[in-house]
Amino acid sequence: MKNPYQEQKNRKKRFVAAVIGLALFVVFPTQFMAATAGAVEAATAAATASEDAAASDGTSTDQDAAQSTTDTSSTTDQTENAADTTAPAATSNTTSANSSGSTSSSTSASNKIISDANAKINQAEQGLNEINNQISGIQGKQNQLQSEMNALDSELSELLVNIAILEDEIVATKAELEQVNADLAEAEAKEAKEYADMKKRIQYMYENSDGALWDALLGSDSFSDFLNRIEYVDAMYSYDRDLLTEFRQTVQEVKDLREAVLDTQDELEEIMTEYEAQQAALEDAIARKRAESADFDVKLKNARALAQEYSQTIAEQNAIIKEEQRKQEEERKRREAEERARQEAARTASASNTSSSTSSGSSVSSGGTMNPSYRTGVSGSSVVDYAMQFIGNPYVFGGTSLTNGCDCSGFTQSVYSHFGINLPRDSGSQATVGQAVSYDAAQPGDLVCYVGHVGIYIGNGQIVNASTARTGIKTQSATYRPITTIRRVL
Repeated sequence: MKNPYQEQKNRKKRFVAAVIGLALFVVFPTQFMAATAGAVEAATAAATASEDAAASDGTSTDQDAAQSTTDTSSTTDQTENAADTTAPAATSNTTSANSSGSTSSSTSASNKIISDANAKINQAEQGLNEINNQISGIQGKQNQLQSEMNALDSELSELLVNIAILEDEIVATKAELEQVNADLAEAEAKEAKEYADMKKRIQYMYENSDGALWDALLGSDSFSDFLNRIEYVDAMYSYDRDLLTEFRQTVQEVKDLREAVLDTQDELEEIMTEYEAQQAALEDAIARKRAESADFDVKLKNARALAQEYSQTIAEQNAIIKEEQRKQEEERKRREAEERARQEAARTASASNTSSSTSSGSSVSSGGTMNPSYRTGVSGSSVVDYAMQFIGNPYVFGGTSLTNGCDCSGFTQSVYSHFGINLPRDSGSQATVGQAVSYDAAQPGDLVCYVGHVGIYIGNGQIVNASTARTGIKTQSATYRPITTIRRVL
């Protein structure tokens, strides 16, 4: 029979369990249903085990059987009540703990996967950054190397142009020298012939002076005829003397011209030797840099292959970068469009202002002759006077001493330095300083520049310059060679 006290106790337990179960169902419906199913399974297993035990133990007392029945009934009642309404608190706590453990384990596994993935991404990104830095470094060196090669190519091209110009000048100078030599030979021959003819005439006159000459003079019909014959004889002497003097002057002029042509030829050949050395040095430097560039190409190829492997690991990041680049490009285009619109508006306003200004009658005109104003307080005549002191001093290639020896650009650099004006060291660079001047506007103190040479204009179509090792510092015609530019640095 059932124990009334135990029955009342069980009813209180079921009531409390029902209240707790209802609260759990409201707050955690999903977890509550899972816990209820687990409780039903546990209660069923317990009842089955109790029945098996009672059946196997046939010697049990009635009291034990009654107690077993009571316990089984209690357990069954609790199980049925949990299945129909709610689960006991103890069972709910156990199920919740199991669920929490399972969730924690799953989260831990997921975190581990994420952590491993992040570690791989971080490793790939670190490797990609390192290889990109290497690529940037290689590309930077390549760009620098390419810039250096471009500069060398440009310098070599300019040098080859100058060499071609010099070759033409040398050919023209040789042809001029051949013509001068021919003219000199002809003049010397004429001088020699005239001198021989004059000697014959003089010899004839002296040999016949005692007879035929006096007979010719004394055989005159009148005193007037006598004077005429004396004047004729004197005129013959004067003619021979003047003609011989003229021939000698012609020979000397041709010799002076030949000397000038020889100076020009020496100067051109010295410049050509210097240019050929520069050409060899430039070609050697370009060859070395091309070989270095080939090494960089191999390194860059290997680095890019490794970067490609890293890029495959972080493909999603590349997609994000592309998207950002697309947005940036759109923003850039938008800004450019706005800038173009702003510039167009500014041009329209400027055109309107210009039109108004033009209609008001203002105008500006400019001439074709280049004759810029002076920017320093230095007098060109002072520069010329100072430079002329050193005429006759030696020419030394690469030198800058006005007394011990200098080359053409060293001469001009040292002269202008005396007046506090700094010029570049070589003639090519000096041809770019100051302001351009037309030849018809050239003034004393201006720089006169040629291909590979430079001098100082002294006026009257003349320059003073360090010419060649044979002639040193001297004056000569400013147009003895084609002028490339005239620069005003005062």
